[in-house]
Amino acid sequence: MTAPITEPPSSHRKLMDVNFILLEEDNRTRERKLPNDLKNEPGHHPELDDPSLKRILLWNDMYGKLHYTFGLGREPFIRAGCPINKCITTSNRTRYPLLDIDALVWHFRSSDKELPKLRSSHTRYVFWMQESPMNLYGDLQLYNNIFNWTFTYRLDSDFPSPAGFVMRRSKIDYTVLTFKAAQQKNKFIAWFVSNCKSASGRENLVRSLQQYIPVDIYGECGPYKCKRSEQTHCYEMLEKDYKFYLSFENSLCKDYITEKFFHLLQ
Repeated sequence: MTAPITEPPSSHRKLMDVNFILLEEDNRTRERKLPNDLKNEPGHHPELDDPSLKRILLWNDMYGKLHYTFGLGREPFIRAGCPINKCITTSNRTRYPLLDIDALVWHFRSSDKELPKLRSSHTRYVFWMQESPMNLYGDLQLYNNIFNWTFTYRLDSDFPSPAGFVMRRSKIDYTVLTFKAAQQKNKFIAWFVSNCKSASGRENLVRSLQQYIPVDIYGECGPYKCKRSEQTHCYEMLEKDYKFYLSFENSLCKDYITEKFFHLLQ
């Protein structure tokens, strides 16, 4: 399964100067039950009506979150230190006229996959996805030639967004470290997992490993439990008790690295 076809990253071709209908003509847009103004929405400020701001509409939800974990308004861009921050995000579909939106971000894993009925020629549609294609349900080819840009974990995306980065240190501390913390650990290996039959076959490797060394499996696939809602506590328990942690991708796809790998590096 491949991502939908988009315009080339270097393309600056002018789209037809018309408003056109996406998918079927009778595909009606479902409006969220949100207020018409954003005075109570995080990040609201009178300057949000500044016509010079680039307006970015987060069209549907990301696992129930309307702010896509990034945030709403101008503040997220300023807080992140973006060199270009004359932008505003909103998840309110009625905040601005649909034809005045500069960019629309659409999350493929949302339960609401409807797209707007009308689209301006200047609006850039952004396809956002953090999962590998092996864990998607639906035909991506149905969305060919709809999106201008991609926003995924793939490094060849228009906007690469992997689960994390590993950066080279500018200065290395060669101070000799003590390993008292490791000496206090009384358990060997832990593995947190919820998908018991993955495309990568990682569970087969763990079963083979268990023939030689103990592996404590937490989650749906093992006898040990640590709630997702208590993630901080779970990581503290790993740090305190275990010498090693297993981190495997659920699928073997180009550039895909599980977020658990980066969590344990923090």
